[in-house]
Amino acid sequence: MPSATINVMEAAARKAARGLIRDFGEVENLQVSRKGPADFVTEADRRAERILRAELAKARPGFGFLMEESGETEGEDTRRRWIVDPLDGTTNFLHGIPHFAISIGLEEDGGMVAGLVYDPLRDELFWAEKGVGCYLNRRRLRVSSRRRMEEAVLATGIPFKGRAGKDAFLATIGPAIDNTAGVRRFGSAALDLAYVAAGRYDGFWEFGLSPWDVAAGIVLVREAGGFVTDISGRAVTIQGDSIVAANDRLHTPLQRMLRDSLKESVGDRAPGSRLRHTVSSSSPSPVARAMRREPHAGRSSSDPGDARADPTAGGNGGSERTMTNAERIVEALRRKPGLDDDELSRLADVTPRQQVNRICRRLEREGKLRRERGPRGKIVNDPVR
Repeated sequence: MPSATINVMEAAARKAARGLIRDFGEVENLQVSRKGPADFVTEADRRAERILRAELAKARPGFGFLMEESGETEGEDTRRRWIVDPLDGTTNFLHGIPHFAISIGLEEDGGMVAGLVYDPLRDELFWAEKGVGCYLNRRRLRVSSRRRMEEAVLATGIPFKGRAGKDAFLATIGPAIDNTAGVRRFGSAALDLAYVAAGRYDGFWEFGLSPWDVAAGIVLVREAGGFVTDISGRAVTIQGDSIVAANDRLHTPLQRMLRDSLKESVGDRAPGSRLRHTVSSSSPSPVARAMRREPHAGRSSSDPGDARADPTAGGNGGSERTMTNAERIVEALRRKPGLDDDELSRLADVTPRQQVNRICRRLEREGKLRRERGPRGKIVNDPVR
């Protein structure tokens, strides 16, 4: 059963959705203004945001807010805030295309702990909570089980006029088309991530998204057993410049294909380029520097060789690293507890097996996982939550 937090999010989303459904039927009469070139906001966005804010604040009065239209509001509870997109897919909405959603994420201590994406026209409520799983209405979801890139269907976003990311998109779309069963672009990142969680898409990537575009979707994919990183393989943050989400079998080949194609195409861009920050900069982009809230686990000094080398990084020793092998192992166990070392080696993409065993024993000493003998006699690993 959903928790009280999910019930609060659902009630707010359903109340705001009633107005969106009504406005969608009369879209030609809506008041529309521009936020930028080809970037619109409607009275429907604003009205839905006001309803969501009022309902969420009434149920959790101390929480802060980060909302697409009204920006950030600090709450009395500085550990928690709602991250809200009242209408993800505004362009679809304005053109009468029935594909848009409400997205609500809950951030706690810099990490996402709950997410909800609601498609009001299909009455599909995707929700997830850390450690609880991912659901569509009341049905448990799991990412797809496809293992081969040539069988995969991917989703992405195409940058529009005035939006950064055109060169990165053009660099990555060709290899994606050449190596998969197809690429889709439906205009709502929140629903794209929800569809990855539901196994409808096998993977998703995009550049230059905002925190409210991905906050809820990150939780959905993770709790459905998928992996989410940036294009370089580092732990994703809601303020990052890129996102790659996929099932546990395809994430690594997809992320590497996209990273290598981007590196080959734009790796030598001038300093300060947003694209260069995406793949090889010695410092995070201005957006990441200013807004990053989710801490990145540091490398243990007891295991200096634990970090996986980033082949896209420059030789100056200052580039941001990828996820360490220990982080990959912990992430894999958070998605799928009870793995033995052989299973962990495959799922976390850490070899050889002896290295997995060594890292797991260190993590056990640090209190980050438990190692016990399973029913088949093998040592199995479980995360310490």
